[in-house]
Amino acid sequence: MTEDQERRLSTVESTIATIRVRQAEIAARVEFTADAVAAVKSDTESIVQALKSASLIGRVSKWIAAVFGAILIGKGLKWW
Repeated sequence: MTEDQERRLSTVESTIATIRVRQAEIAARVEFTADAVAAVKSDTESIVQALKSASLIGRVSKWIAAVFGAILIGKGLKWW
């Protein structure tokens, strides 16, 4: 090999090493991001479930209040 070819080969090897380091950094970021997205998804699902439960509790409490109010109104009218 000539000196020029060895210099070019050295440059290519250096570039490949730099690319491998960057690839490892990107892979680590992607893994971190995937974990963060999974955590957010899990939290979001639990928040949605809590809101659905709160909505159900609100509906049930409205029905209970309506029945209780009807009972009170019925007794109130009988007292008159």
